[in-house]
Amino acid sequence: SAASATSDALKSNRMALYGQGAETYAVARTLGTPVMASVKQYSSFESQLRDISVTGDLDAKQEQAIGIAIRQASLKVNQLQESLLDGVGQLVADGMAPEQAAKFADLLGKTATATKADMTDLAKMTYAFSDALRITDAKELEQAFGMAATGAKLGSFELRDMAKALPGLTKAFAARGIYGKDAVTQIATTAFVKSALAALVA
Repeated sequence: SAASATSDALKSNRMALYGQGAETYAVARTLGTPVMASVKQYSSFESQLRDISVTGDLDAKQEQAIGIAIRQASLKVNQLQESLLDGVGQLVADGMAPEQAAKFADLLGKTATATKADMTDLAKMTYAFSDALRITDAKELEQAFGMAATGAKLGSFELRDMAKALPGLTKAFAARGIYGKDAVTQIATTAFVKSALAALVA
């Protein structure tokens, strides 16, 4: 009948619309997933950046400058912004001024990419080198990391083990008046560091 045909047509239209709506919803969810992930990632970055700002008593302009520096560094060194921010945050937590710490973002990223080492461990090493051994130039710090990595390979231990031992070792060498590359060379190659590392990782 005509009524039955009309009813079937309306039902067919409803099903088509429902299917289209379901498809649109599925597409929206698919497209929205990376957007939501980006929003969460951005929020996490901003939250970490604010923590650094509060710790360092920075104003809005200084906080923004650090954020820009870290974002730019991440593009250069093939590291996530959040990873670099973790490293900078560790430097600040150890006692380094936030603006100074941000200058080491490039170095941390390059070293992490080259050595596959943990960013927090690298930050601890950076602070130990700069604070105790007075190595503050970026190029000299890069050389110090190279020597430390070589020493780790020669001693058959991981760079992260070196990172654990380094704060105490650098202070010990500084107390003996040994600083800079001389200290790093001795730390990386002597039996003293091997025994210290063995005790730490045992």
